[in-house]
Amino acid sequence: MKTFLKFTALSAVLLMLAVGLASCNERENPVEVPFTIFSIAETSCHWVNLTYDNNVVIINSNIELQNYIYCSDSDFPEIDFSKYTLLLASGMTFHGPVVKISKCLLQVTTNEYRLDITVLYGDLTAPDIWNTALVIPKISDNCQIKLNVTMHNVW
Repeated sequence: MKTFLKFTALSAVLLMLAVGLASCNERENPVEVPFTIFSIAETSCHWVNLTYDNNVVIINSNIELQNYIYCSDSDFPEIDFSKYTLLLASGMTFHGPVVKISKCLLQVTTNEYRLDITVLYGDLTAPDIWNTALVIPKISDNCQIKLNVTMHNVW
């Protein structure tokens, strides 16, 4: 009986260790997600309703996109939302101007992503805002996107 209990306890410990290692490996080996920059620079459109508080919005339809974009003369560039999702991230620096934004999107688990943004800014004391929009392969609305923003002065 004691041997059976020892075996059961040892099996439970080994099972917990295996599950723990599997979940750690999943977090330690994220997969880079390809994306395309969604630009409205050459249109009569501009972003609206952005909070600029280091937030990411998952947009999966034209109706949702209309909450964040306004076009005075034309329609906004089309996205096939049956195949793609738009991630719209925005934030603010306490110094400016924003010179460059670098981006990397990683899939950490099935429903968890991490968007790493590096903002290079100038040497003024005035704050500045930034935003970026990425078109990625379709994800569901219940996915979680963790935003990591790093700021660097270029001077």
